[in-house]
This record gives sequence, C-alpha cells and structure tokens, in this order.
Amino acid sequence: MIDFNRNINSQKKVTNDDIYTLLTDSMSCKHLLWLLPKVFEKRVSQRSSIDILRQYRESKLLKPCNVSQRNLIRLDTVFYNYLPSDFYGIELSPVNPLGLNNILARINQKNILSAIRTTEVVADPTIALAIESAHRRSVLLESNPKDATTVKLSTSHRSLRLQSFDKIPGFTTHFKCFSLCTAGRGNKLFNFEIQNFKEHISFYLSIIQKLKNNGFYIDDIVVSISDIRIIERIMNYYNLERLYIIKHTQDQTFDVFKKYDIGLPNYFDDTKILLPFTEKYGLHDAINLLMIFEKKLYTELKKEYKNITFNFDLHRIAGMRYYDHVCFKISAKNSLGNRYPLVDGGISSWTKKILHNNKERLLTSGFGTELFYRMFSS
Repeated sequence: MIDFNRNINSQKKVTNDDIYTLLTDSMSCKHLLWLLPKVFEKRVSQRSSIDILRQYRESKLLKPCNVSQRNLIRLDTVFYNYLPSDFYGIELSPVNPLGLNNILARINQKNILSAIRTTEVVADPTIALAIESAHRRSVLLESNPKDATTVKLSTSHRSLRLQSFDKIPGFTTHFKCFSLCTAGRGNKLFNFEIQNFKEHISFYLSIIQKLKNNGFYIDDIVVSISDIRIIERIMNYYNLERLYIIKHTQDQTFDVFKKYDIGLPNYFDDTKILLPFTEKYGLHDAINLLMIFEKKLYTELKKEYKNITFNFDLHRIAGMRYYDHVCFKISAKNSLGNRYPLVDGGISSWTKKILHNNKERLLTSGFGTELFYRMFSS
C-alpha cells in the first residue's frame, strides 16, 4: 500500500497515478468496500438541496421517461396476456454483480453505471435474466448432470446506458423493454435453437399484430435472421476498421459493404446465394447453420405469416461479441415511413461461461416497449 505520509515527508507529490494504483491494485477489496461508502458519506454531507435540484435538472441520467407509466403498464399487460404460461415473469433487482455486462457480453464498462458494494446498475435485462437462468440450471444439474429441463424467464425492466443516444431519434439513456430468456441443453442437431427461435419470434409477431389492431401504426414488418460470425470473418478478411464500424451500430444508414466496396448482397431469401463465398471467407459452419434454419424454421414461418417479410441479413454488425452465432431482428415502419428496430434476439454463450458447460444453450430477446410507444403511436 502507498505510504502517503512518507510521500508528504519527502515532499514528493502524490499523483493521480498513485491514487489510481492504490484503489485498483494495492488496496484489498475489503478495504475498498469500507472506504467508498465513507467517501460518499462525506461528499453527501457537503451537498445542499440546491445542488440536488441543479443536478436533477442538468443530468440526462436523472430525467424521467416522457411516456406515461400508465401507457407502459398497458403495454406490459398486453405482453403478459399473450406470453406462454411456462415463462416465469421475474421482477429483477435494480443492480447486478459488478462486471456482469462486461464479462459476459463484453459491453464496455465505460457504458455501465458502476456502483459501490461491487454492483452496477442494470444495463441490459437479458443479461440479468441470463445469470438467474444459469443459477436455476445449476440447481437442476446438481441433481442430474444431464438434466435437459428448459428454464424460461421474462421481465419488463428499465435499463440505463451511459453512451450518448442524442443523435438517434427515439433512443434515450434509460429505457424500458420487455425481455425473454430461454436456457437449456443443446445438441448437434440445433433442436434447442430452432424450437426456441420459433417460440420467441412467433410471440413477438403475435404481439405486434395485436398492437397493430389496437391503435398503433405498424407497417412493412421485416424479420431478419443473421449469423454474426459472417460479418466478423468478412471484417477480418479485409482487415476492416473494427472500432469505426462498431460506432455505427445504431446508424441505419451505414452500410459496411457499400462503405468498403465489398461485392456481397446485404439481404437475401435463399442461403444458396452464399455458397460461392464459403471458401473465400471461411463460412462453412455459419452457412450450414443458416441452411438448417432455412429448412426447419424460415420456410415454416414464411408460410404461417404471409404478410410479413422474412430474409437473411448478411451485413448485420449489431451484436458482434454479444451473440455467438445466429440472431434475429424484427423491424417495422411507423406512420412517417421511418423504420425502427422493435425486437432483437440471439444465441449467446453466457450460461455456458457461468456454468463451465459446453452443453448449455441460451436464447435471449427484447422488445423496446418505450421506443415502440414513442415512435409508433398513431
């Protein structure tokens, strides 16, 4: 531990680096947990009601949602009325274990509101559902290491992210969404993935149709299925600027293929179109998996939902390092003709990591209820 008395006596200035090293490396977690509450207790004692009001007025983190809570509760009621009964609705804690989002989903910790007592504010309810699912699966596996019981959870929860959304219409720093999480045991036939993708997508499409019939303007609904490994391997092949591309994740006008003059189709409805690119980019496993999805899921959904467009999205960049492979997005146009993402979901390795078990599978998805109400109300 740094001896500040010695530094003072030797007239050596204590630098920011000294303090940083003390707090991050030299001080034990036990002592840090003792120190931080004391620091904030002292800080609070120096504040006034005027300081609190000023911060409330100025901080975007503290501004309340501009959608009536009554309307958001009505949306939640619609969701739960249509949700299959084997999904357990769970009321999440407002905080997660410190590092949950970074360690599992590799979300930059700078975008998470870290708190004291080794916690952080919920930034993604699906990740919070994932750790609860892992806990429930671990209890089952203790009794039977081959237990294949599926854990299904749902929640409606407010999340908070620290990155700036000022330039994206409808997006806010904290937001409400409805989330589903299905955890279980997988196999080489991808039965878990196919079955639960269909359940998640079908649920959301039924909800969207119900909302469309009850006063919301929803047009040109599109379901896009992707394998995130494809864009990853194309980026590696051409050595593309990863950080630059990631910054454009929410920019719907950004086209990575057009930007870098890559002669590949963005959207298509037949996986055979990918076969000529298999060897060049090393896409064997990704293409084989999409072909399985086309045969067992895609074709079936197209027959069931004739008024909805289904396609494969080759150039999707949202979800890199978040999803493992297959993912989906449901988008639609509002009364102004602007397209917005409504639902996002996919397969991740979070329960596999937590339980150290390669047989574990996890599908999560979320519907941005607050964004939807704000942008699709007639």
